[in-house]
Amino acid sequence: MNEKAKYELRKFIDELSKYRGRHTELVSVYVPAGYDLNKIISHLQQEQSTAMNIKSATTRKNVIAALERMIQHLKVIGRTPPNGLAVFSGNIAEKEGEQNIKVWSIEPPEPLKIRIYRCDKQFILGPLEEMIEARELYGLIVMDRRDAHIALLKGKAIVPLIKTHSEVPGKFKAGGQCLAPDTLVQLSDGRIVEIKELHNPNIVQSVDFEDFCFEKGRVVDKWENEKEALRIITKCPRLEVECSLDHVFFVLSDGCIEEKRAIELKVGDMLVMPKKININKRSKSPKISKPSEVTRPPQNQAEIPEEVLKGPDRFLAKFLRSIFDVRSEVHEEGIRTLFQSKKLAKQTQIALLRFGILASFYSNGKRVYLLEINDKESLKRFCSQIGFSSQDQRSYLLKLLRNRAEDFIQRSSFPFLPVEISQIKRLGKKARMVDISVDRGNFIANGLIVHNSAQRFHRLIEGAAKAHYKKVAEKAKEQFYGMKELKGIIVGGPGPTKYDFVEYLPTELKRKVIAIKDTSYTGEFGLHELVEKSKDVLAKEEIIREKELVGRFLDLLAKKPGMVAYGKEEVLELLKEGVVDVVLISEVIPKNVVEMFEAEAVKVGSRIEIISTETREGVQLKEMGGIAAILRFERREE
Repeated sequence: MNEKAKYELRKFIDELSKYRGRHTELVSVYVPAGYDLNKIISHLQQEQSTAMNIKSATTRKNVIAALERMIQHLKVIGRTPPNGLAVFSGNIAEKEGEQNIKVWSIEPPEPLKIRIYRCDKQFILGPLEEMIEARELYGLIVMDRRDAHIALLKGKAIVPLIKTHSEVPGKFKAGGQCLAPDTLVQLSDGRIVEIKELHNPNIVQSVDFEDFCFEKGRVVDKWENEKEALRIITKCPRLEVECSLDHVFFVLSDGCIEEKRAIELKVGDMLVMPKKININKRSKSPKISKPSEVTRPPQNQAEIPEEVLKGPDRFLAKFLRSIFDVRSEVHEEGIRTLFQSKKLAKQTQIALLRFGILASFYSNGKRVYLLEINDKESLKRFCSQIGFSSQDQRSYLLKLLRNRAEDFIQRSSFPFLPVEISQIKRLGKKARMVDISVDRGNFIANGLIVHNSAQRFHRLIEGAAKAHYKKVAEKAKEQFYGMKELKGIIVGGPGPTKYDFVEYLPTELKRKVIAIKDTSYTGEFGLHELVEKSKDVLAKEEIIREKELVGRFLDLLAKKPGMVAYGKEEVLELLKEGVVDVVLISEVIPKNVVEMFEAEAVKVGSRIEIISTETREGVQLKEMGGIAAILRFERREE
């Protein structure tokens, strides 16, 4: 749409917008491009019949008369113009009781795509007003490391296109990867200690994934936080661990071990646990005054004594046998053992791994805890390395093993066992959590091998962030690439992330970035905030053509005064002579004057440009009288 068409449409809208009906008696009709005008006339004749039911005699009379004038007008037009038609009719008499029915019509400068019939107290001008609004498109991207929203700014409307989300934590600090305080950690000396009790220089049992062996890992630091937690539960064997959303686990996938944060895990993923925990053997056994007392726990034993855990495997085996003697039963599926102490139950579960025995942990929520040994290989190892003191129990277990066909846990030569996630529960509220940093990057928590290396975690965060930037850049390319109407892209968001992201945009889109703005929000609020903070940039883009035109006039005025003119009378005279290329008219000039210049410009093929007063150049034009011209050729002084 050229400036002349915009001006004509604006003038039409201004005229109709001043009329107000006393009742819903002003009729607006929009006919889409290509629509049969006879169908519109038929529809209006039907509306005339319907209008007979209007209770108010005055309103009924005005509506019927307006429809009649409109029908007659449309019959004269005969057919729908190429761009469609907007028709308006109504009583515009100033005094109540009088009747002055007028009808207006206009072929819009752009094709109409909507059909409207409406009676109201004012004419419906919205579809026409949209045509003279700024038609340039601007791309909007507001983002941080977690979220990104891509939208178009079309005139004054924000049109959302795409929103995407990453799992990159918004902030990371030491102590970010946390476990529940009662999580049990395997130390290299054999002890099984709650994570809240660990400190530097405790040495934990770590794993070397390259050489497939155990190694010592030193605790270098510990922190406490309050964070939202997940409970992750596996099956075969059943292990439980409560952790923060960003705690990192090792996942076996296609024969390779990958690192995933807890929030990225899904049911069916295969976590990694040791098949057997090997504790470094001492040349001498620890000194125990009364081994028989240590290896026979009382009925209310709450945990396995340190001396037993640090001692030789034979001491631990005797202690575990005494537990199973008094707390277990052998049944068709295996061995079931009840505990009143959660810590003792989970310590026993981990301690059994020193013998390669897999046990599943269950809790009924009533302070009764259960361990079950079910797979054949574990039952065989229990029989040979732990056993029962009772002959009946030994006999029943041997019978069970003879009748057991195949093991449902397939063991391979791989030293670590993949264990499938069966449940992931988001606990919701924040809870106290504990984090340790281990120099070897991992440790054994509640039987699972878990990740904990701040440096490597930072690399994971950065890698996830880069993946997020690439994904958003690809989405932006899909939306904006090759869009001819796109005048520019504005990027916003809190913090420095937006600057990093811009580097991932394709070269063509990067060149279109006209501003990068700080915002406090992302999402829809962020988009609106971005537009609000970009008013200076958008205003500059919208009026840059005006600035260039007035700037050209002022430059010629200084260097080649014979190429320009200003003042109403002088410009009008030159315009009539046909020597004017473009007339610059300030928006403050009265409409009747603008119309006069427009009429003359049409005769000689000159161009009219309406200049706002929002720029320094526009103000200068206003102060010079508001009317200026750039000529087609230089005038010579006489």
